Amino acid sequence: MTERTHTMTWHDRPLREITEKLVSNTQAGLTATEAGRRLAQYGENTIPRTASGSWFNLVMRQLKSPLVYILIIGAVLTALLHEWIDMVVILSAVVINIFVGFFQEFRSNNILESLRKAVRTVAIVIRDGNLMEIDARFVIPGDIIILKQGWQVPADARVIEVHDLTTDESILTGESEFIAKDTTDILDTRTPLGDRRNMVHMGTTVESGNGAAIVVATGKDSAFGDIAVTTESIIDEPTPLQYRMKKLGTRISLFVAAASIAIFAIGISENHTVEEMLPTAIAVAVAAIPEGLPAAISIVLAISAERILKEKGVVKRLVAAETLGSASVICTDKTGTLTEGKMQIEKMVTEGDSARMLPALALANEAIIERKGGETAVRGETTDCAKMEKFLDEGGDLDALLVRFPRTAFLPFNSKTKYIASIHSDGPSTARIYVSGSPESLLRLSSHAASKNSDVPLDKKQSRMFIATYEQLAAKGYRVIAFAQKNIDAYTRDITDGSILKEKYANGFTLLGFVALRDPIRKDVHESIKTARKAGIRTIMLTGDHILTAQAIGGELGFSTAPGTAIEGTAIEDMTDEELADVVVRTEIYARVSPSHKMRIVSALQHHGNVVAMTGDGINDAPAIKSADIGIAVDSGTDIAKSASDLILLDNGFSVIVSAIKEGRIAFDNIRKVTVFLLAGSFTEVILILSSLILRVPLPVTAAQILWTNLVADTFPNIALSFEPGEDDVMRRLPSKKREPILDTESKVIIYIVGILTDIVLMTVFLVLFKTSSFEIERIRTIIFSTLGLSTFFYAFSVKSLRRSLFRINIFNNTKLLWASLAAIGTMIAAIYLPALNIILKTVPLRVSDWAIVLTLGIIEIVAIEIAKWWFIRKSLTLQME
Repeated sequence: MTERTHTMTWHDRPLREITEKLVSNTQAGLTATEAGRRLAQYGENTIPRTASGSWFNLVMRQLKSPLVYILIIGAVLTALLHEWIDMVVILSAVVINIFVGFFQEFRSNNILESLRKAVRTVAIVIRDGNLMEIDARFVIPGDIIILKQGWQVPADARVIEVHDLTTDESILTGESEFIAKDTTDILDTRTPLGDRRNMVHMGTTVESGNGAAIVVATGKDSAFGDIAVTTESIIDEPTPLQYRMKKLGTRISLFVAAASIAIFAIGISENHTVEEMLPTAIAVAVAAIPEGLPAAISIVLAISAERILKEKGVVKRLVAAETLGSASVICTDKTGTLTEGKMQIEKMVTEGDSARMLPALALANEAIIERKGGETAVRGETTDCAKMEKFLDEGGDLDALLVRFPRTAFLPFNSKTKYIASIHSDGPSTARIYVSGSPESLLRLSSHAASKNSDVPLDKKQSRMFIATYEQLAAKGYRVIAFAQKNIDAYTRDITDGSILKEKYANGFTLLGFVALRDPIRKDVHESIKTARKAGIRTIMLTGDHILTAQAIGGELGFSTAPGTAIEGTAIEDMTDEELADVVVRTEIYARVSPSHKMRIVSALQHHGNVVAMTGDGINDAPAIKSADIGIAVDSGTDIAKSASDLILLDNGFSVIVSAIKEGRIAFDNIRKVTVFLLAGSFTEVILILSSLILRVPLPVTAAQILWTNLVADTFPNIALSFEPGEDDVMRRLPSKKREPILDTESKVIIYIVGILTDIVLMTVFLVLFKTSSFEIERIRTIIFSTLGLSTFFYAFSVKSLRRSLFRINIFNNTKLLWASLAAIGTMIAAIYLPALNIILKTVPLRVSDWAIVLTLGIIEIVAIEIAKWWFIRKSLTLQME
């Protein structure tokens, strides 16, 4: 048997052909020797995992930044000048950037790995004629596996024996309805995966009954593995932050190159030698490079990821922390995210005594009650659990009920009859049959209806009333289950015929009433969706449920109920991509959607420039999660869904997504603040040096002083700004555009216009002192150097908010910035008054009168920044009023 199993289909072949092909015995299974040989041939039954989480790949990922490339170039330039200390400092910035990013992503991966390892899947196989339990990793094609209720199916397998066997394949197909399995010998080759009744699939769960199957495909050859391979083939698009950083890096590179070439050319034209100008040009290039920016951005993202973790979300890649802040659309599942994922009975509808319905709730039920450690838990399908929990909440005692009415037969839910039936002895020769199921099926079984006094005939008029009642409930989003009872006088034990009631017993029931069940909306969802809408974020519901159920839940949550705002997946199948792109603009609810529909919806939304966040948990959701800008998986989801995602919710609630988006917006704000803070200083220094060359005067500051300002004094406030807590209006703004640059118009004005005005003032002071005073050049340079250093203090507090005046914000809400500013001032004072640093930096101690000049220049700078902010704030308010 050398042919790989994924090259064959198995549902459309006779079972005998399959056993011959796999050389297996359905009674004795494989021998231990043959099992060992096949394990070596096929490998372990695992889905290949990408190497993206390895430490080497994590390190290399941190280097994929244009800003890091600029730093490396800066280190090379300083080496050419033999400025070894400066080179070490710049390379240290690179190392810090790598370390911060690596540590945070490695930590997130470890959290996920720990969660993954906490669950160990086992399988029961027959080998050498004996039952044995093995790790599911060692299951191989040809193994005979035993299927038991509650167990996970370890591999794709062809069913060879069933006893009321049903499986939950929602993780693979997205359909919540359990699938009844049988031993149908041959199905049509084109039968969809979810309809292959003679197959069970890896990763699905046995919901009821038991059986046996022969394994036909494992690992990457399984349907599960095929989706994994498809998911891995989807190419990751650059995130908004990666695009912005690339653009920013390109602009900084061009500016650095232009400034250096201009300074070198001007110097040569002014008869300076190459030996003089080359070091100066390189020094200016180094000065223009914002050495602390890559590390600062990594720190901002790491802090954001840490804050999101506190909100019960794990960010897998640091850049995803900021991408969340750009989200303009959230495509969310209904069950478990908007709702609690647990059905509850909210209404009991009956014309008779509701207490008469309670035994039917408990007995016509496939749920089981588990008692461990003094605690009671109900296990089973969600609807059955809700029925049993209602019975227990009303004071019911299942054990006592079964003593009073011993069960003699039970018919599990059948997709053809659409009911569950439970037969119970009610004396030596009498019995009771309790049924629960769809209202339509039970109306057909019933001839009477319960009323307050006695049972009454169920005529057409009353039937129509019942139909109208449950249709009204269904239209409001309820799942409606009917209950009926039949008493049998001459009781015999031949009531059932296989999995259905015998025809003579399948009539004459008394309809007891209905219950209306619903998966309740999570308590935090209303407020979270309201917050998202205020933030300009569309919320779109994608669900496998009926469109009426989806619309009812959507209506409660404020989704539009206008015509055309809700459609079913079947309608999407008939649309071209262009037609769907038009539809997604107004549609908010998609019902009965498949994985392929989800991918098309995501693509159509992206076509309009949206940054799309997509939630999911099943294997089938993985491709759509991967194709979205932000893939979000839940902790209870599959490894493939988690692998494809950027964010994993440890709490499935929608509020975690909104909180993560808030932190992402704060991250983007802080990246912008840090960028403005660092580039403003670099631009000022470059223009200052360029001006001195044009005016043919000595440099106002030395290269060493510039590096001290950039690498020492600026470092503390730079890092502290990464911890800014976020502004009050962060979730009252529209999302940033996908291609919105880090430096917007306001930022550029503060950097360039205010920078040039500052340079004019500084250069004027320098020229006045140089030409008219008796100050030595070292003293004048120290004054300019001190002003540049002190501007760090003023700048840091001004850029705390680019939307509000310095005098209208709380300057004390970031204690790290307060301490960092004091540290920055301390480094400047040390540079001015410590003899050792006087020698290295060529500074001199300043007098009190000198500090008056420095403070005046600092105040002028902060006033200029605040005027620029005021102008933009006023302009923004004017636009809002219009």
